[in-house]
Amino acid sequence: HTNRFTFEDIEPNIGVSGFSYTPQDSVGEAVDTTIAEGQRLALSVHAGGTANQYQWMRNGAAIAGATGGTYEITSAGPLDAGKYACKITNTIATALTLYSKTVHLSIGPGTGIKEAPEQNPAVFALLQNYPNPFNPSTRIDYSLPEPGPVQVRIFNLQGRLIRTLVDESQTAGAKSAVWNSLDDHGEKTPSGIYFYEIKTGDRSALKKMILVQ
Repeated sequence: HTNRFTFEDIEPNIGVSGFSYTPQDSVGEAVDTTIAEGQRLALSVHAGGTANQYQWMRNGAAIAGATGGTYEITSAGPLDAGKYACKITNTIATALTLYSKTVHLSIGPGTGIKEAPEQNPAVFALLQNYPNPFNPSTRIDYSLPEPGPVQVRIFNLQGRLIRTLVDESQTAGAKSAVWNSLDDHGEKTPSGIYFYEIKTGDRSALKKMILVQ
């Protein structure tokens, strides 16, 4: 059947007879935001899948080196103003291209303080771990629109808690956690499918990953 799926739905069905998929709407949320000159801004986008490729663009032109799920401006200047979006492709589901909805960024007068407080990212997001599949460790990126208590935990297919990576209050912004599949005694965690979950306030998200020993 022809339908609308995420990359993670499409990938396992590539090559299945009669399976097809259609172009989809853009992802994320459109945002108009203004930050002071010298401030920091993190933009994040999420689209499920294990073979995604990201390319951030400003005013329709690719930004060199901006090829992750999160793009960060460390100290905004007048030249950073513009329309930002992320092009998302997938090396398995090659017929589908997604774009994040546009973030319109304006730069206001500077405060004279270069080390300005971190600007909140546009959205709450849990990104696909990288690499995936992995052995022995993988990185999990996420973004928080506001400060608060955060938990990032790993579960097996049976729902048993395997590891707690984060359990603390964190500031808003782009974050990451690393799971090393060796336990505290240096023993290998069995190969298989695992789930990682983030909870913060009334928000939560869950994704799957594959460990290959």
